[in-house]
Amino acid sequence: MKKVTVFLLALFSALSLSACGKETTTPDPNLPPQENPAEETQQTETLPTAEPTETPSGNEEAALTLTASIEGQEETRTAELFTGEGYTMVVLDEGWWFESELEDGVQVDTWKRPGLEDLEMSVLYLAGSSVDDAKNIIELDEDDYKFTADEQGNLLGNDPMDMKEMNVRFFAADGGTYVLRMEYPVTVAEGLGMWMNAMADTFQLSK
Repeated sequence: MKKVTVFLLALFSALSLSACGKETTTPDPNLPPQENPAEETQQTETLPTAEPTETPSGNEEAALTLTASIEGQEETRTAELFTGEGYTMVVLDEGWWFESELEDGVQVDTWKRPGLEDLEMSVLYLAGSSVDDAKNIIELDEDDYKFTADEQGNLLGNDPMDMKEMNVRFFAADGGTYVLRMEYPVTVAEGLGMWMNAMADTFQLSK
């Protein structure tokens, strides 16, 4: 009987020791959480991804501007490229009306300013005419003006009765001559007249 009792005491002690070895501890909520080494390694090895940035596609046309000296001060305004029949020209994109019509069998592209009937800028092509022929045609057609020629061969006209000015430029092309004509009141010569000349300076033949 004593042997059985001793055996049971020994078995009970062994089971108690085994239970103590598996005892789990509850983490203290006041202590910071322990980092998982595996997760830390995984975060370290993850490469950062950059946010996509927009780059110019190269297809957009750059915005155009025109600059003119107005009463001694340079001013810049937005503009657009106009493509006509055989020519291109940069024109102001606001405040102008455009129309194209036949006059005596000649196609005339005209820009006008609302409210100013005596102000207009026009481009026409005189087929079969040389530059000298074109000058004679303009002088005969605009007989109210007294014209003089500048160093570039352009015609500068003055109408003292109606207080208007006219600036006419000529561009020799295959089979004819392009005529760029600007007409405006003397009172706006230093304003709108300068903007018209700035547009005329960009005129180019395209064929």
